[in-house]
Amino acid sequence: MAVVCQTGQGAGMLWFTFFVWWTIVFVVLIGSSLLGQIRGQSSQMHNRRTSFIWIPYGLVLWILVDVIPHRVWIPITFSRIWLAALGDSIVLIGMAWVLWARWTLGRNFTQAPVITETHRLITTGPYRVTRHPIYTGILAMLFGSMLFYGFGATVVILLATWGVFVVKLRAEERLLIERYVDKYIAYQQNTPQLIPIVRHLTINEKNR
Repeated sequence: MAVVCQTGQGAGMLWFTFFVWWTIVFVVLIGSSLLGQIRGQSSQMHNRRTSFIWIPYGLVLWILVDVIPHRVWIPITFSRIWLAALGDSIVLIGMAWVLWARWTLGRNFTQAPVITETHRLITTGPYRVTRHPIYTGILAMLFGSMLFYGFGATVVILLATWGVFVVKLRAEERLLIERYVDKYIAYQQNTPQLIPIVRHLTINEKNR
């Protein structure tokens, strides 16, 4: 995969902060998933089919990183220190958004599409801006990473991740509609799915 090629103190600091932002998100989300399993949260509704989506996703990442030669990405790689700095800043903003959403979600957080006995519909904080703010934040971090790396293979990684999230959120929203019915449909109609302001991606299961 193509990387920013600049050297020096400034580039080194960018690499350090870039690593820190992603590490914080991984630790928080994985830690939250493990904590939920330790607590033994019982589920009333569960969609297991989306668990298999990570297999082709992992295969795509492996092909991009280890199989496709680096030279393939050179024509669409534009490594610039200012682009890396901009990308690092967007990654930071995305990280903050993910953490805010995770904190707002509380014990509702689960790794797979699950409705637990204690689940409640959250529509406050970042959930007033998009219905899936954790996904929004991660996509923002990946967009920032794409700028940080100067495009290249990260363009495909961003698109592949977007596809995985679309599959997962469709499963999540079906469960939420089953649980909250008209209340969630009204929430869909008033709140964008992933991108703030953009509402045309709304999934209205009532019309299907």
